[in-house]
Formats: sequence, C-alpha cells, structure tokens
Amino acid sequence: MMAGQEADLAPLLPKKIPIDNLILGRSMQHVVVRVLRMWEARNFKHNGTLMSLDFLLLDEKEKIIQGSIFHRRIDRFKHLLKEGNIYFLTNFEVVPTYNHYKVCENPFTIRFTDSTQIMELAEENFSIKNEKFRLCSYSEFSSFAGSNLHLLDVVGQVLQVNGSSLDDPSSKQKIILLLLLEDNSTIRVTLWDDQSSEFRQQYSKVDRECMVIVCTSLNPKMFAGKLHLNSTGATKIYSDHSLEAIKTFMERLGIATSSAAATKIDEIVGQVDLENWTINEISEYISSGAIQEKEVICRAKIIDIFSRNGWKYLSCGKCSKKLDRSATSLICNRCQKTTTIGISRFRVELHVESEGSTATFVLFDRDARNLTNTTAEEIIDSQEKGGERVSDLMEIPKCLWEIVGNTMDFQVKITEYNFRTSTKTYTVSRIVEEKTNEVIQCNDSAAKVQLSIVDTKMGKRKNIKIEDGKRSPTFDTTADTSNSEEGDLDEKENLEEEDISQEVASEKGRKKQRKD
Repeated sequence: MMAGQEADLAPLLPKKIPIDNLILGRSMQHVVVRVLRMWEARNFKHNGTLMSLDFLLLDEKEKIIQGSIFHRRIDRFKHLLKEGNIYFLTNFEVVPTYNHYKVCENPFTIRFTDSTQIMELAEENFSIKNEKFRLCSYSEFSSFAGSNLHLLDVVGQVLQVNGSSLDDPSSKQKIILLLLLEDNSTIRVTLWDDQSSEFRQQYSKVDRECMVIVCTSLNPKMFAGKLHLNSTGATKIYSDHSLEAIKTFMERLGIATSSAAATKIDEIVGQVDLENWTINEISEYISSGAIQEKEVICRAKIIDIFSRNGWKYLSCGKCSKKLDRSATSLICNRCQKTTTIGISRFRVELHVESEGSTATFVLFDRDARNLTNTTAEEIIDSQEKGGERVSDLMEIPKCLWEIVGNTMDFQVKITEYNFRTSTKTYTVSRIVEEKTNEVIQCNDSAAKVQLSIVDTKMGKRKNIKIEDGKRSPTFDTTADTSNSEEGDLDEKENLEEEDISQEVASEKGRKKQRKD
C-alpha cells in the first residue's frame, strides 16, 4: 500500500474491533488480524475452476474468522497479503459462513469487496499469536465423519508412510500416513495432489527417527468401516518442532528430543495398498461427495452376463483402442490410421452381487482371456466354422457363461464417469489372484509391524497396536511390502477409455429407449 493510503488508514486503527464483535453487512468495520494460512478454493467438479482465494485470520483475542476473495478480485489483492503477517483491514463485507467444509467455528466470513483496504502493520506493535489449530481427538473426528460439516486439524507422530516415489518432491501420487495421537490411538491421514507433494518435500528434510506433524483442514470420512482423514485444498502440513502445538505434543508423550524418539518411521514404498470394499461401500464413497478417482478390491459373485452391448469389440492391432467405422474402412483415432482389418477383443459386462447389492463390472480382454483360456478371435473363428448365423455371433459364448456363479476378487476402478452418472458400472482393472489378495488383506490393516514407544516416565517400552482408535498391548505381524505385478500401462489406459466411451453410449441408448 502506498504511503498516502497508509496515512489515510492510520486514524482508523483505534477504531478496530475484535473479530467476535463483527456484524453482518457492509457497515464500516475495521479489524487487526494475522493471516495464518492462505489457499485457493477450486471446484474440481468443473475442471478445477478457481472460485476464490481463502484465508484464516486471527486477532489479539485469539478469535478466528475465515476470509475470502472472489476470483475476479484475486489479482487485485493477492500480492498485498502474505501468510504470517499482520494487517489492518477495512471496508469489507461480513457474510454468513457456508454450512459445509467449515475451517473454523465462526458463523461469519469476511469477504473482500472492490473498496476493501489493507495496511500491513509492524509485528512489534501487536500481540497476536503465530498459530492456532482446531486439534481434535479420535472420538471427535469420528463424530464428524461423513458429515462434510467441518474441516479439522490433527497433531500426531508419523508411524508409517505408505506411498510411492517418497523421495521425489514433485510427485503428487497419494500418500497414506499412520499417525499416533496423544491418547496412544492411531489414525490414517490420506494426502492427495499438492498436499502429498508438500509432505514429500518436508519428509526429505526432517529427522525420520522422529517426525511429528500438524495437518490442517482435514475431512473425516468412514471408508470400509475405517476412519480416514482426507486432505483438502485448504490442508497445510507443519513439521517444525519449534511449533507450539508440536512441542506440547512431544512433551506430553515424552518425546522431548529426537534421541527419545518413539520409533523409526516404517516406510512402505510402492503402490498404496488397495482396500477391500463391498459394492455398497463403493456406492457410499461416490454419494459422499468425494471426487477422487480410486481403485479398490471388491469380492463379488457373478450372477449373470449382460448381452445388451455384446461381449467383444473390434480394436486396432497396434494400440488396442476401439476402431471407428467409416463407409469403406475402419479408423483408429489414436494412431490416426485407416485399416480394413481389426482384432476382436473381449469386453464383457458382468452382473455381480456383493452382500446383497448388485452392480455391473466391465471385464476386458486380458482377464477374460485368462478366465476362458481362449481369445475372442478364436471364439469367432470357431463359430464361423460351425456355420453360425451373423446374428448368433452377438450371443454370449458358452465359455463365458461357465464363469457365472463364481465368486472372485475384482480390482475395480472408480473413475470420473462414476461421479457423473447414477449407473453402478465399474471398470475391472484386473482379477486378483488368491495369493495376491491375501497380501492385500494383510496390508489393508495398515498395521504390519510391531511399534514401540519409550515411556520416559516409567523407564520402559510399551507397545502400540496399530488399529483405528484402539489401544491394545501388542500387534506382531510381518510386513509384506512386495509390489503387485504391474500390467501393461498402455493397455490399461486403453481399457479405461474404452469403458467410459462404451458406458456413455450405453446410457444414451437406454435413455433413448425410455423416451421411445
């Protein structure tokens, strides 16, 4: 702000009011506050459109309020604000806080207008704390799980880091942390996108013998019967041991120095283990407002095979993508080539049941070949040699009907398509072999190693059972951190694209039939 503008605002400083005295409306109100945190609010259901720049403000009475700058005003104000600094704010609007995803308990929000004025103030003239968090216990997280009402903060010691590319700060692949809370219970924190990258950056710099962190603005959810704290766009991660909240936590647990560390962090490097969900739990995840794509293991029984879209598709011999037809030839839009010959591949719609709920699992070529011990091309050749009519070639072959009645472990992918439609149709990434599934079930407990902490008061070690919200004497199992065999990435990408395009077409067809 220019010197002249500072002179104009200086006489208003004595008229500042506490945050809890603010009233609704655009009346002339002034506050002196510290900017604790800033973040961009985006609408990920609309391609990550930037909606606003939001921030958390703290005053001398330790009262907190959220602030927001509408997207068209961000360029005007963003360069004037910096996390940690103290400011005098005036000519803003006070509005009711949105009922969901609240980062503080204040019922009001400060919203900047075109006439809002800002003046940075000297640190030594005001006594405003540098931090304040909404730290919760396991029971408090559990009480808000699935409500989407509050975004809460947690402080805990990192016992386990589960993810890939842990030493690559640029990676945004998700990470699952296992945190030890103050009451010796444990809880999972899932970090997505920018937040997982931020954690990797800090993880590469801290003492891995003792890492205590504060994670802010987490959304508690129950998935597959387990409590998870999911990061949001507002989540910040702090690992500085000089932070008051971290110092207090370490003192209470007797971890005053790294030499008294609880345990070395258990790293599980590689693809994050998949959880075992039922069809109903998959549906609950989608309807919960989640927008993050996810892969899970679902044990289901095949009860039927749908024939409405056939059991195969004609693919490009080079990239496996579905071929489009023109008047005289076949076209691969990926390879940008025309051909007169395509290769038939499996695409089978399985009607499956899991604990009373049903869904459609779309099975593709690789797994269908393994189940039938044949290829789509071989089936067609056999049918044609047997003199079957063209119309009969669309009927489900006998070798596929033979899998009906079997119960299998399917690795299914919850894609963007599932968040846009009400149909319960999911792509099968692979069918999990029995021995692989046993490893996944073990890993899913997120408790694969016996951990112990030093009790400095008692002078002895005590064991922690790594289970959600429970405290038990011991938990002694052996970790199996071997990676699952990876399939061909290009083929998997093709299958996912094919599934989406096929399902969109199928849904349009069903809507048209209903109209007719």
